[in-house]
Amino acid sequence: MAGQWITGGSSGNPPASNGIVLGFANAGGSIWQDIALVVPDTTYYLYVDVLHRADHPLAGVVQLQLDGVVVATATGTDPGPGVWSLWAASYRTTGADAGKTLTVLLSADQDQGDFDRVRAYDAAIPEPASTALVGLGLVCLAGL
Repeated sequence: MAGQWITGGSSGNPPASNGIVLGFANAGGSIWQDIALVVPDTTYYLYVDVLHRADHPLAGVVQLQLDGVVVATATGTDPGPGVWSLWAASYRTTGADAGKTLTVLLSADQDQGDFDRVRAYDAAIPEPASTALVGLGLVCLAGL
């Protein structure tokens, strides 16, 4: 089972880290969203706030998938029960990944995982011609 709920005060747990509603996944449950058809030579970044519930062990799992295959699992620091923390994952695509579907997967390996502020970004690696043009501009600017 997975979904969304309004927390805060329940079993000593804090409110959502950004607003009042958060996502949750019970043991074996998951929430996922397809976010892009990937472009080669691009790094995709994922940031998610994960709650270490006051009444359960840390259970949230945050992953990036390509066509259903896990390519990155987020890591973060567990500050202890009743506290939100930032977890991050990244994956750099190759030519073989072009056109595959990138998916954010939030799940729980036990008890309940709570998630908030899911953010995903991409950062394309500049083409050599673009980099050369920027370099030429900087040289001209320095000449002035």
